[in-house]
Amino acid sequence: MADFEISNGTLVKYSGAGGEVTVPNEVSVIGAEAFRGCAALTGITMPDSVKKIEFKAFQGCTGLKSVTIPENVKVIEISAFNNCTALENVTIPGSVKVIGISAFGGCTSLKSAELPDSVNEIDSCAFDDCTSLINVSIPGGIKVIESRAFGGCKSLDHIRFRGTSEQWKGISKNFIFAQHCVLKCTDGDFGIDMNGNIKAD
Repeated sequence: MADFEISNGTLVKYSGAGGEVTVPNEVSVIGAEAFRGCAALTGITMPDSVKKIEFKAFQGCTGLKSVTIPENVKVIEISAFNNCTALENVTIPGSVKVIGISAFGGCTSLKSAELPDSVNEIDSCAFDDCTSLINVSIPGGIKVIESRAFGGCKSLDHIRFRGTSEQWKGISKNFIFAQHCVLKCTDGDFGIDMNGNIKAD
């Protein structure tokens, strides 16, 4: 416990040696910048008691390879995992509603993003510059995809959308992709431009 500074359920700061770290069960909030810049961190196990992952909580943890978000988290906040350049796998539970601004921006080793049906908003630059990202699945009930949500994702040539093309047209979106790509909907495959608009035949 000496490695953790905890105040009223918030993990304020981690000061340990890194490696595989297990967060104590008494923690309900991973505080802002709690693990920021801990390059030696390779894995993190968070208890189900965790309900919130705050601003820049794991930003710059360049050795972190895999993350499972706890079941009770609703928002992955601004830059929570920004520039975790070794991060390859993220498991996002059905409790999450919002992927915050730059939440996974600059995670250059991340290859897949499977967003659960609960997600209704993907904020600006959420996956910006995830240059290895090749597999993205977006729920049919999504309401908003903000600018550059997938900007700089140079390897992303198709998106799986778990809804119809008409549902896609109803989403608020603008300049969300790095390039033109293919949208795979439940009613067929469609070419889309960088703004996410379905292109005319």
